[in-house]
Amino acid sequence: AQTSQILFVRSIRHITFFFPFGVLLAMAFAGCQTTPRLLLVGSFVSIGICLAQHALGLGLLDIDGMIYNIAGVWAGGRVLVVLEGSSASV
Repeated sequence: AQTSQILFVRSIRHITFFFPFGVLLAMAFAGCQTTPRLLLVGSFVSIGICLAQHALGLGLLDIDGMIYNIAGVWAGGRVLVVLEGSSASV
């Protein structure tokens, strides 16, 4: 039970950390507001950070962490798109 709780907290931490990046990405580049582009850019950034951490001996290559990072970028970008869409109709 404690292991699943630790994994849950870790996943939320990864998603929360990358959420603002998704918002900023969608704000700065209108072309990055689609799901495929958010996932692509999020993948490159997440893989780049993980490889840099591994090369510098600061962390382990962790596929779960990369997936949660990408999810955070996607969620941040999509939330911005939804909020912009709802404010445009008001």
